[in-house]
Amino acid sequence: MQNSLKRSLSFSALVMLGAAGVIGSGWIYTTSNFFAQYGAGGVVLGMVLAACLAACIALSYAELAAQFPRAGGEILYSFIAYNKTLAFIVGWLLIGAFISSTAFYMAAFGGLISTGIPSLKPLMESIPLYSISGSQVYLWGLLAGLILVMVFFILNTRGVDVGARAQKLLFLVKVLLGVALAAAGIVLGKWANFWPAFAIPAEQNMAVQGTLHTFKFVIPALTFLTGFSLVSLLAEEANISAQKIGKAVVVTIFLAGAYYVLVLLGTAMIIPWQQSAQLEFGAIATFTHAGYPALGYAAMGIAFLGMATGSLGMAIGCSRIIFAMGRGGLLPAFLGRLNHKGVPLNALLMTFIMTIALGWLGKGAMIWFLDTGGIYVGLSWVVTVFCMYKIRRKFPNNPRPYQTKYGFLPILGALGALGIILMTLIPGTSLSLLAPEYVILVCWILLGAFIYCLQVRRHGLSDQEMLNQMLGEQDQDHQH
Repeated sequence: MQNSLKRSLSFSALVMLGAAGVIGSGWIYTTSNFFAQYGAGGVVLGMVLAACLAACIALSYAELAAQFPRAGGEILYSFIAYNKTLAFIVGWLLIGAFISSTAFYMAAFGGLISTGIPSLKPLMESIPLYSISGSQVYLWGLLAGLILVMVFFILNTRGVDVGARAQKLLFLVKVLLGVALAAAGIVLGKWANFWPAFAIPAEQNMAVQGTLHTFKFVIPALTFLTGFSLVSLLAEEANISAQKIGKAVVVTIFLAGAYYVLVLLGTAMIIPWQQSAQLEFGAIATFTHAGYPALGYAAMGIAFLGMATGSLGMAIGCSRIIFAMGRGGLLPAFLGRLNHKGVPLNALLMTFIMTIALGWLGKGAMIWFLDTGGIYVGLSWVVTVFCMYKIRRKFPNNPRPYQTKYGFLPILGALGALGIILMTLIPGTSLSLLAPEYVILVCWILLGAFIYCLQVRRHGLSDQEMLNQMLGEQDQDHQH
């Protein structure tokens, strides 16, 4: 009997799960830090550039998700186009990126409660435990984050359709609040508050430094845009035509990209962004400081809702990556099993454990993981684009329910993302990672190499058996 996930998601549910997975909450209370580090121009233009890169790359996901509607997404495409080694590498990178996001939500939840409910702040900060990267970790905040992760773990064990219903409601409310913030910021604010868009010393070249600030922000922006690949990971659970699965990928990234750009622009215009950069709680404090406390509460609502939808979406996505790798023999087989309800419980449990293993480090340290997560995401995007072209050549007669009309766009997006990633990885440039982030990258690579040798090299199935299990009986004819 084929170990297949239950098909229950509609088109709207698939789009909302994807978009809700993209639109999280971290940006709400980190806009001040971002404005201070990159300038309003770097943040807004960097998000525009990242969204354009993601949109170009998403076209390849749309074509492949429609062609191979099975759990695993990029992992499956890499195996079909190339080999199991690349499939494992991509899967391992994605696990690192998704876990970085879920752990960030766990680490930041206590601080969000202290900000949103000031009466609880003395309690939440009453028992300090330790400080990492300048961020104090408190006992009650850590427990609050743990409860958040546990609630969504339990919800996900009920089945993806249960999570989808909750996600729909939360996502719609979040979108309405975001539209209100963007509209208020743009209509009530002033362009003069946005200009000059960069805080560049007079002795430095504005154009050069502004471009570097913009490129630098693309990496964290890519992390914020991670979730659109969730659509391809959930393709097996979609109860719609293959063509609509492809369209869902495209709709998801455009919705999320537009949302981010408009809300960030509104935040930069409502007051001079240099003032916003000095505030402690990002967009929440910015709109309150501007004299619109109701909008400050709306931003707070987005933060809480984004925390919920992001945690739910990233946990779903990560568990499907682990499930697909377990089903294909890239990870231990027990991770690729379903329970009697058709839920990948073991993969969900592994996601839960890994989230806790990182989340205790605190929000300051999690910024390092988000930056490295952007590298992982960007690399997986680049690989997926090349997989699309390789599969076109390798299997020219395969049916393609959704085919990208402008075939040059994905490669443009991939080359742009790859260029920025390489500049970030090279030490000593203005875009380079911080020292702890290089350590995290090396440790994650070494851990992945160890698991690969232990699992795939020593105890793996044949390549054809692994691929057949990942594809399923109904899709094996695509290999012809």
